[in-house]
Amino acid sequence: MVIIKNEDKIGLLAEFLREGKLVVFPTETVYGLGTNAFMKESVYRIYEVKGRKEEKPLSLHIGTLESLEDIVEIDPLTKRLILQFFPGPINIIAKKKTNIPEWIGKDDTLGIRFPSLPICQKLLRLAKVPIVATSANLSGSKEPKTAEDVIEMLGDKVDAILDWGTVTLGRPSTVVNISGGNIEIIREGPVDRKLLEGIINELNLKRNMEGL
Repeated sequence: MVIIKNEDKIGLLAEFLREGKLVVFPTETVYGLGTNAFMKESVYRIYEVKGRKEEKPLSLHIGTLESLEDIVEIDPLTKRLILQFFPGPINIIAKKKTNIPEWIGKDDTLGIRFPSLPICQKLLRLAKVPIVATSANLSGSKEPKTAEDVIEMLGDKVDAILDWGTVTLGRPSTVVNISGGNIEIIREGPVDRKLLEGIINELNLKRNMEGL
């Protein structure tokens, strides 16, 4: 297992991601475990390492908004949330494009995560391939706030770790599902629930006004 603490060397980790190796990296919320989204065997290796049920989808992590429209459908609601909350500690589940492999996301939906941590964004951009990721812990265990937490739980089951100290928030991202045209809060997290509810109320009010 390779452990890197120097930004000058993250190009190696980006290469590992392209090759389908399992790489642990920090986000502003928790440490994540990711790999090349288009390599099916690598994606399912994440499930194996974590002991995660395969019916629980992984999120696609991005380091830039470029080409996002090639991944998910950008309707007005999706665009609104992206502009307001990306980058940030939120996972937005939207309708995915038909060119996305069936093992990424769930049915016709896909969760998108754009972390705000600069070093994470740089790694994701350098990878130059879509990266699926989830928290770097055993399923049901505590969320990893440090590289040491990851090593304690996963040991040498991963190929590399970007050790960037303790993460800022230390709790999982907020998850919202907007694939049905509404905002459904799946998991509460760092993004203020009242802020999301305000958008929900605004959306409902607009629909009621249109029905008059």
